[in-house]
Amino acid sequence: MGLPTPRFSWIRTLSTLLIMTLLGVGISSDSRSTPGDPTGDGSFASNDIICIAKMAVGLDLTGTPCETDMVALDVNCDGQVITNDIILIAKLVVGLPMGAEQDGDNDNIHNACDNCPDLANFDQADADEDGAGDACSSTEPCMGGCGDNATCDEVNDECVCDDGFEGDGTTCADIDECQTNNGGCGNAVYTTCTNNIGADPTCDDIDECATNNGGCGDENYTTCANNSGADPTCADIDECQTNNRRGGGGGGGGPHPTP
Repeated sequence: MGLPTPRFSWIRTLSTLLIMTLLGVGISSDSRSTPGDPTGDGSFASNDIICIAKMAVGLDLTGTPCETDMVALDVNCDGQVITNDIILIAKLVVGLPMGAEQDGDNDNIHNACDNCPDLANFDQADADEDGAGDACSSTEPCMGGCGDNATCDEVNDECVCDDGFEGDGTTCADIDECQTNNGGCGNAVYTTCTNNIGADPTCDDIDECATNNGGCGDENYTTCANNSGADPTCADIDECQTNNRRGGGGGGGGPHPTP
């Protein structure tokens, strides 16, 4: 008794196509393709099975239509072209779906390859080449969300780091302004620069007088006055102005009365 036709027709079709593969039949195309369509003719057909099968067994594809898009030979985007890829493309050729586990949006593009896995987009169009298909980008700018300290630029559909941060929009790090030109605080000899996360730095004058009397010498004899952004001012202490410090002390210091 023969096998029921509806249940096993795809098996016979696959066998036929694999025989065609061994015969080396191919179809040429000049357009770009999607995973599973290495010849780039915009559809899944026997010529795609031929290309993938040849690649799987190590045959040279140089000079054949299979070179149109070599990346498309890897139907499930696992980094290799093997029997699984032949099976997947054969199913697509005969109209069998991959199944939700492999193709969640049922657009005949494997989830691992799909640039918009939750919304059907067989053409995989990605005009801005940001890795997210146009079908996704057009419905939700910056799909997937931006990182901390980043904002979505909805016009250009990209994540941009906030002021005071730098990065790719997914990861943004604080910019330490103090590392460049002392953060704009002036001469580092006289002014300190303190970095603030996501904000302008804080500039503080250095009080040179607080260390070694500002280089003015012994503080018993010299005063030090701090100047913002400049060297301190040193001034001699006039001891004579206080308690006549250098005059005679004790008895006999004043004039003697005339006898």
